[in-house]
Parts: sequence; C-alpha cells; structure tokens
Amino acid sequence: MSTDTTPAAGAVSPATEPPLDDVMIAMDMVDLLRREEQIIARELNVAGEEEALIKRMKEIYAAQGIDVTDDVLRGGLEAARRDRFKYEPAPPGWQRWLAEIYIDRGRWLLRLGTLAVIGGLLWGAYWMFVEGPRRQVLRDTPVQIAEASDAITRESKVDGPADKAKQLADEARGLLQAGQVRESRQKLQELQELRRLVESEYELRIVAQGSTGVFREPKINQGSMNYYIIVEAVTPDNTRLTLPIKSEETNLTSRVSKWGLRVDEFTFQQVENDKKDDGIIQNNRFGQKKRGYLEPEFLVPSTGGAITAW
Repeated sequence: MSTDTTPAAGAVSPATEPPLDDVMIAMDMVDLLRREEQIIARELNVAGEEEALIKRMKEIYAAQGIDVTDDVLRGGLEAARRDRFKYEPAPPGWQRWLAEIYIDRGRWLLRLGTLAVIGGLLWGAYWMFVEGPRRQVLRDTPVQIAEASDAITRESKVDGPADKAKQLADEARGLLQAGQVRESRQKLQELQELRRLVESEYELRIVAQGSTGVFREPKINQGSMNYYIIVEAVTPDNTRLTLPIKSEETNLTSRVSKWGLRVDEFTFQQVENDKKDDGIIQNNRFGQKKRGYLEPEFLVPSTGGAITAW
C-alpha cells in the first residue's frame, strides 16, 4: 500500500516557513554573546576562531529549530564587536533625573498622596487638640475674668472681696497679655473660687459625730494648750460643703469638709459638758456665713485660727 505524503490543504511545511528577520536574529545573537562573556573574551576577538564560533552559534540555533545563514551570523558578530544593540544609559544630570521621576510618576504620586493624607491628619489633630483649644482659651479667658470680677463686685456687701477681685482680675489680664496663659488661668481659678465664697451662704455647726473638740500643745509655745472645736459648713438646703481652709499649724490651705476652730478653754469646756449631758450638743450653731461676705460671723468666741488635721 502506498502512503500519500502530500501535505494537507492549508498546512505549512517547515521547509516553506519564512525565515526569521535577520535583524532580530542579529539582536538575539548579540544578546546571547553578551550573556556568555567567556565566549566574547576567548573567541570573539580571536580572528582564527571566528569560523568555529559561527559554527557553534549555528548549532545553537539549529537545536532550537531555527535555520540561520552564515551571513546573518557574521552580521551578528560584527554587531557585537561594534556594540550595536547595546543600551547605554543617559549620563547623570537633571534631564535624566526628571525622566526617571516621570517614569516612576505613579509611585511618586502615591507617596505624595499618602504624605498629603498623613499631613492633613496631623494638621487636623493639631488644630483639634492644640491650636483650637488654645485659641478658645484666649477668647474665653477675658470674658470669664470680667464675669467673675463683676459678680463679686455686685454681690459684695463690704469692700474687701471687691478689692481682692479687682487685684486678681488685673493680674490675670496682665499675664494673658504677656502670653503666660497657664498662669493667667490659675489667677482666674482663684478669682472664681473667691466668687463662690462670696456667693455662698452656710451655717457653721459643731459636728455631732466623732470628735467634737481637740486640744494640743503648740510647738512654738510649749507648756500652753490650744483648744479647737470641730465644725462643718451646712447650706440652707442641708448640704455639707467642702471649703478651702488654711491651717495655722502648717500654713497650708486644704479643701476639707470638717475643720477645727480655735476657742478658749472655757468655751471648750462648755461644749464638752453640753455633750456629756446626754450625748447631744443642744446649741450646735458656731457661726453664720452670709451671702456677700467672705468670712462667717462667729456666735461663740473664736480667734478664727483653724486646723485641718488632728
């Protein structure tokens, strides 16, 4: 039986395939020779080895199914000698720098965008937590100083609180103008505390629970004895207050709900006897603090000296 070896319709025989472009072959050959640096060093520059190198290159392409003529291979060798198809980067300079930035513009824009977002967040946080509150304080402080000072002057029944308020207000304004915001706010707090004292109204009562009185020997006058009655401040609606009290022993001011007021021994004994009678102090009113005044009016003899711990 005979075998028909005629190619099928539409099929392309390998022998009839068009050859590859000579320039592409030359470029590929140059690239191959550059990768094989030992070939270039040992064979390319040796005249007697040119034919052997062409033969070797022809075998390499033949192994890949590519039929290359000797003329094409010689053209590739010549191109390798002349460094054709070799990429030479542009010399360093501002033009190359701009070109590289343009090429990488996507990455740079992403970085710039990220930095812009971070910068915006930091700027917003600065305004929210630092600059904004600082400017608010600068706006509010003069108003608060005026409000507290005016209220004290309006409520005061004597000159003392109003004079003290004017002094504190002037000091607070001066510190604010000098840029000393924290110090100005501290003066404002003193002014507001003075206002609370002037506007407050309470009764000094001898405490019913715990120690009613204490006595102690002063360090600076040993051999004598100081007597104190323990009191608390109670408002008309029966609220116990916490007030700033200065101790005559330590010369320090503390906010306390109970403190001792100094009395003579006779008064001390009267209160003690009143409590011993039935465990209840019948007359527990020690003084009265009226609105518009700083200090209470004592209903029992007292020097006004106080202690905050015993």
